[in-house]
Amino acid sequence: MSKVKDNLVTEGLSGKIGGRYCFRNKNGKTILYRLGVRSGEMSDAQLEVQEKFKLAAAQARADLKDATKKAEWEAVAQSSGKYSTAFGAAMSHYYNTL
Repeated sequence: MSKVKDNLVTEGLSGKIGGRYCFRNKNGKTILYRLGVRSGEMSDAQLEVQEKFKLAAAQARADLKDATKKAEWEAVAQSSGKYSTAFGAAMSHYYNTL
């Protein structure tokens, strides 16, 4: 993984390039990393984790569509200091309760 500093060409880029590399933005910094290569089929345990993640993400997205619940999750995110977004707080909660 490499961090891009003060480069007008790559500043703010995000997404995949050529299926091998990906740009990500985090905390105001642009990060370039190489994508991993899957070697074979996913195990049953991996598929269970993937399904659990999908369910948690769906519930978190549904909560953030409701203004009241969104405000509650934003308050949780700000007060905890652990989450940078309301979505992160909601995802963590739902993932850990499934």
